[in-house]
Amino acid sequence: MPPNSLPPLQSQSAKFDDEGFSAVKADLQQLSVLANRESTILIAAGDRFLVPETGTAQFWTSSNTATVSSAALYHTITCLRSGQAETGISLVTTANELVAYTEYFMGEIPVSQGNTIAVSVTVTGAPVPTLSSANFSLRCKLTPAQFAKR
Repeated sequence: MPPNSLPPLQSQSAKFDDEGFSAVKADLQQLSVLANRESTILIAAGDRFLVPETGTAQFWTSSNTATVSSAALYHTITCLRSGQAETGISLVTTANELVAYTEYFMGEIPVSQGNTIAVSVTVTGAPVPTLSSANFSLRCKLTPAQFAKR
């Protein structure tokens, strides 16, 4: 944030007394709110996390193990929002190899504060190796609703 857009400090000439400490506290609170204005929240987690703010979330996943799939032997990795599968927020490994420690974009959905986001893995056939949700981690870029561009 450019320095000229900051509000004037209340504590600039504060003394070391109760009134001065109150002014410093007010400045810190005001500046912390401004520092987060129009920003995104980045969340990295294991196979689940709790959403801290209502907004729009983009999801990526990565696996700690590589796997080889085919048209008949594959994984479907899906984001669950509070236990419900989200349409369009999934990764299907049909005829694709999952590279270990590589991020794959899964999609974007609106979320609410308190939603639990988890990874679900469905196995079709017997891909090598067979992965579970414990093999995946999530990354989320959350744009809080009050900061979304209108």
